Amino acid sequence: SSADFGYVVLQGFLSSLSFSLLTIAAAYISAPETSLTFLLETVLGPIWVFLVLDEEPTIYTLIGGIILILNLAIHNTWALYLDRKAASAEGNGTGSVEDKNNSDSTQRQDQDEQRDTISEASSEEIKSGLEEATNNNNSTMPESPCEIIQVV
Repeated sequence: SSADFGYVVLQGFLSSLSFSLLTIAAAYISAPETSLTFLLETVLGPIWVFLVLDEEPTIYTLIGGIILILNLAIHNTWALYLDRKAASAEGNGTGSVEDKNNSDSTQRQDQDEQRDTISEASSEEIKSGLEEATNNNNSTMPESPCEIIQVV
């Protein structure tokens, strides 16, 4: 019937809109928050079916939905508390998303610089070790992996 076709079109539109928005949101929220938000779809599906089609969810569906919603609420409340605590420790008094994103960006840049420094130092140590081994005529190179393990 035309009502069923309307439901199918509406579902297609709402599904693509919701997944598009969740994909965009993943750039602004953490991975656990994104995955918990995807789980929220599982909770809201039976509720929408109940509201639109009058199909009653089972008690197990309701219990599972309550567990997921409580988990989301606790996680987001805890994350908000930690953000505000970190912001007050820094002395700026606000824990805005923009401040968090700037802080995360700065941390990533610092981590990238540290990783580059470590890899440069490691490659220098390897080069100097190889040069030392090739210049040292008295040492013998191990012939098998077992000899390497025994040396270490």
